[in-house]
Amino acid sequence: MRKVNDIGTYGEITLIEKLNMSNSLQSEKLHDIVDPDKTLNIGYVIGWAEMNCTGNDTDTKEEINYNNYVLKAVDKDTGKIKFYTTLSQTFMNAFTTIWDMLDESPEYSHDNIQIVVAKTKSDNGQYFLTCSAQEA
Repeated sequence: MRKVNDIGTYGEITLIEKLNMSNSLQSEKLHDIVDPDKTLNIGYVIGWAEMNCTGNDTDTKEEINYNNYVLKAVDKDTGKIKFYTTLSQTFMNAFTTIWDMLDESPEYSHDNIQIVVAKTKSDNGQYFLTCSAQEA
């Protein structure tokens, strides 16, 4: 049986939203929607959450223990609420650093965050998910 532990919530996201979006078809996986060497502005990020998932995988019955991250954003084109998920700790480290810095700045907001899939420095053909700040 899988258990989800709430590690932290920041901004405007409810517990029910986190639980529903972290393992649902209603959210988009960031790795799947950002093309390598491209950037994506997902809109105005209004909240994010970190959850720890433990227990047994329902399909393989193997023991699991991982963190899942959920971003809640207002789509810049449609104005609708969208949810994005990732398992990438590297991404969340960069994201939380930028989030905190934007929180402290009166001239920027959380819509200045863009998602990036970048090639690793070792140039072995692998990519990683990260983010950066952009001018509005």
